[in-house]
Amino acid sequence: MAMYNQLEYGPVAKIGESISVITAQGTEKFYEVVFVEPLPKSIDLIEDFGSLASGASDNANKVSILELEGSAKIETDLSEVFQVWMEVMDDITVSVLEPAAQARFKTRNDSIRVDYNSGPVELYVFEDDTILVNITNTTQYLLNQTRIIFWGWRIVGRQLSKAPEKYTRLVATGFSR
Repeated sequence: MAMYNQLEYGPVAKIGESISVITAQGTEKFYEVVFVEPLPKSIDLIEDFGSLASGASDNANKVSILELEGSAKIETDLSEVFQVWMEVMDDITVSVLEPAAQARFKTRNDSIRVDYNSGPVELYVFEDDTILVNITNTTQYLLNQTRIIFWGWRIVGRQLSKAPEKYTRLVATGFSR
């Protein structure tokens, strides 16, 4: 597992800056960042989906360890977004769904799978939204573990009533026509 440089994978916004989040519900919400902290690579952020037979798939696995706090309804309410990198640790392929019906990393005809050769892949998870992953063992042997490690930045924002003059847009969803 490759180590990462904290500066290379820095937060998308700093305290005092503004962000907008495009959510899985198709809305755009604006926030002033009030707190940022790293969520480092850790055993606590490794999701092991267990053993998987040769050629088998395990679909719609919820990754609840990425869920954060918040459900801002009015101005000044706080919400959180996880700027997360995921990296496949074992010999598996992974399709990401965010939310359940919308594939991430998609072309017109295919969902692009992530594997251990992909390196770190960036996503954003908003509040208590849950991403799902489909895992496939493309090898000719049983895998005893099927792990993905996550790390990144927890960004806490205070909801704004209107769009600020300058902001960074984050997309916390897939997109389908």
